[in-house]
Amino acid sequence: MEHYEFTPDQNDVKVEKNVKPIQTKKQVASLNMAKVYLWLALGLLITGLVSLGLPELFLALIDNGSLAAETADTIYTALLIVSIIAMIPSMIIISVQAFRKNIVLDTISYIIYTVAMGVLLGIVFVGFVEPGQGLWTIGLTFLITSASFALMGLLGSLMKNSTVGIILPVLSTFLIGCITLSLVNFFIGSAMIYWIVDFVLFALMLLTIAIDFRSVRNVAENLGFENSTNLAIYCAYQLYVDFIWIFLRVLLYVTLFSSRRS
Repeated sequence: MEHYEFTPDQNDVKVEKNVKPIQTKKQVASLNMAKVYLWLALGLLITGLVSLGLPELFLALIDNGSLAAETADTIYTALLIVSIIAMIPSMIIISVQAFRKNIVLDTISYIIYTVAMGVLLGIVFVGFVEPGQGLWTIGLTFLITSASFALMGLLGSLMKNSTVGIILPVLSTFLIGCITLSLVNFFIGSAMIYWIVDFVLFALMLLTIAIDFRSVRNVAENLGFENSTNLAIYCAYQLYVDFIWIFLRVLLYVTLFSSRRS
């Protein structure tokens, strides 16, 4: 009895090359969120360098006599005005270009916005933070802000879309109540009511940030932006604005607490 062995011809064997492995929805969302966080980190880095470095540069030039104090004030005022003006078209371009493919224009607008915000924060640091406690106050504020931001990010990632639908009407109700109390307190002038309203508004804003994280996560999961840098920049811009808002509120609380202790 004869036995035959079948040896497949190499020409008959088709080897699929360059086939990308199928990624799950969770993996795609994680990659997309990583892009958003990278752009967010870049924006915060630019803002931090400008806000801390620009005032130090002007002070150094004034101290060594290279620049008169009056001239420095004039230059910084001009930079402040230019920054405010530049932020408006930058915001519009980032929003409009989110679903388009002009990466260069969107990237430049994002960088301009973060630089302009750095100039504004530089003014805040010079006129708002007590001398001799600048780095300590800013560092503590940044740590508190980062912790709050991360907590809201975790809450937003765990939050379901149905939960967001329940929270939004509650937020609106509390917001209307805070506005009403603020109007009443305008005539009463109660410090206790002022701080109660202020802290409630801060808590509402934190919940809003958690919802923003949920919205960005939805975009990352459902739309995806593997080839869309503009959409990643737009989502990073939304979170960037939230971070700056928290930072400014926490800076107010830290400076007030520090001044009372001293």
